[in-house]
Parts: sequence; C-alpha cells; structure tokens
Amino acid sequence: MSVESAARISRVWNPALVPLLLRTPAYARAVEDALRTGPSPAMRERRTLQIHPEGAPPHPLTGVPALSLYRVDADLPDHVVREVGLPGTADVWDSRYTVTAYGMLMDRSCARAPHPTKTKEVLA
Repeated sequence: MSVESAARISRVWNPALVPLLLRTPAYARAVEDALRTGPSPAMRERRTLQIHPEGAPPHPLTGVPALSLYRVDADLPDHVVREVGLPGTADVWDSRYTVTAYGMLMDRSCARAPHPTKTKEVLA
C-alpha cells in the first residue's frame, strides 16, 4: 500500500499550480480531477485553499519546490515527498527530523497566509 493512499491527512505546497488553480472554479476542478483521481467529487469540493497575497513578504516556503506531507494511521511513519527534476521524480523521506522540519515550514507558512475563508477577498 502506498503512503499516499494510506494517508489520513495530506498537506500540499505547490507554487507552480496555485495561480492556475485560482483562475476559475472550473479550471481548479479540472486540475484536481487530472491530478487526484481517487477522492470523490464531494471530497474535492470540500478542499479549502490558502494563498499568499502577491505583495506579502516572503514566507517560509518561498523557493521550496512542490512537496506533500502525508500523515498515516497505520504503522508507517509520516512521509515528505518533494518533487524534483523531471515530472514524476521525487525525493521521499520518512525520517522524523526531515518530516518535522518540513511540517514546521508548512505550519509557519499557513499561519502567515490569510485564512482560507479570506481567499476571495485576497483575489479581489
């Protein structure tokens, strides 16, 4: 079983796709459908999104390539998957130190971003 399919929580940082996802709701759904075929349509509609305003100061994930943090309920450690190089290639870590370090970067970045309910205001 892959860590991604066993994950109970998945947190994703993707600086390349976020601007594209925000263009229209239909486009966001199309990208979500193409990249994540597993979740149900209802689950995909529930996803909330945080963005950093264009004029905001740099945040802790500035310059970090796309990555995912996976928390699982099974007897597996949490994992970090960081996309590198060619599409489909990634670094995968399960060391507590690395997972914690990236988790802290994600936490601090999310804390600095406006709450997901403010996304429409930020875009306006």
